[in-house]
Amino acid sequence: MEDRGFTPLDSKHLTGFTPLDRFIPSDKKPYLTGFTPLDSKHLTGFTLIEVIMVIVVVGALAVGTAPFLNAVIDRWTFLEFRNEVGMQARHALDWLVREAKEVNDKNSFSIADSARLKFTNSDSVSIDYSLSGKTLKRNNDDLADYVDSLQFEYRDQQGNLLTPLPLNATQMAQIWRISITLTIKRTATKASKEETLTLKSDVFPRNLGI
Repeated sequence: MEDRGFTPLDSKHLTGFTPLDRFIPSDKKPYLTGFTPLDSKHLTGFTLIEVIMVIVVVGALAVGTAPFLNAVIDRWTFLEFRNEVGMQARHALDWLVREAKEVNDKNSFSIADSARLKFTNSDSVSIDYSLSGKTLKRNNDDLADYVDSLQFEYRDQQGNLLTPLPLNATQMAQIWRISITLTIKRTATKASKEETLTLKSDVFPRNLGI
């Protein structure tokens, strides 16, 4: 059987690796010529134009995704605000509504103002809801922070708005419905935008017909 052997390799495409000689049959070694170093023109790096193109593409991607990323961050901070501060405000409003339903009678109101409500409940306990700075207070207890405003409106049995505030004793005896608006706000910072949440509820005290 004829042994065609190895076709000599062109020296300009191969660089020599001496250790490989021991894997080549001795009668074939003459056909393996050493590798010559590659021409420097084949060993070039990135050109300036290529670098500039990469910078332009990366910049375009950054500009395109920035609004989306900002929207995600804003949404996350708003949800964090609603979950933490909003939950506290809802709990405070529910507490206020629950206790306002237990006003002892129509003569149990002692203060009925735009941001303050004081009354005696069915257990003869005096309860005072007011706004102190940015804190909603029940007597001397803090119920909620970040409160921007607390507003009470009072209506009689026919739905007429009772004014002016604060109500006098005769007007307080006519209260039939109390509308409560609680607004909480976190001012803008470098890391987040201004966030606002408004909660509303109407209360019909049970014992005002007595």
